[in-house]
Amino acid sequence: MKSIPKTGRFIGALFLVQFVIGVLVNLFLLGPIIFADDFLISAAPQSDQIITAILLGSLLSIIGIATAILIFPIVKQQYEHAAYWCLAFCIAGFTAGMLDYTFVYAIVSLSQDYVDSGDQDASYFITLGNLLQETRGWTHLLDLLVSFFTLSGFYYLMYRSKLIPRFISVWGICASTLLLLNVLLMLYGSGSMQLFTPLALGQILTFCWLLVKGFSTNKLLAANQ
Repeated sequence: MKSIPKTGRFIGALFLVQFVIGVLVNLFLLGPIIFADDFLISAAPQSDQIITAILLGSLLSIIGIATAILIFPIVKQQYEHAAYWCLAFCIAGFTAGMLDYTFVYAIVSLSQDYVDSGDQDASYFITLGNLLQETRGWTHLLDLLVSFFTLSGFYYLMYRSKLIPRFISVWGICASTLLLLNVLLMLYGSGSMQLFTPLALGQILTFCWLLVKGFSTNKLLAANQ
């Protein structure tokens, strides 16, 4: 039991790293290039930056699995099925993330071929590039959809186990639901980045609490008495 608060603080540190990587990859390293109108021209010269973003994004997915593994033995005794589901969704999230980054790498490779070809077969490269960009957009939405199940599963476990205050868990569940709503809206051609804001604030609140307090063992102690 004494190690559980320390595990919570370590997970809080992982969440902090995960949050920083997510912001760095999506807002600075990858997003401005992949979503640019001239991505076929701009991707090749910045291929090293994109590959760095892919590696960091892969680390982000690995952190998700590591978090689920660390939480699993703490909650398994009381919430075994939920713990298994949470772990399974983290693995699914890793798979979806790798699929997403596979298409990103394909776009970089196509961009390099396009730049090397000069003006030859420009229409071919543009058509294929647009197709890859659209496909990558769908795989990214799939990644976000799996993230809903991963995050809602995590906050559900936190709510039931009271390892963190319930108001944080409720915030996380509601913010995850907004994530799902935004993904559904994006599938129909709308959506808004502002709907991601509550989730970002919830993640900040979660890792701040965990870094300071760690996991609470009150309910676990009561259950073992």
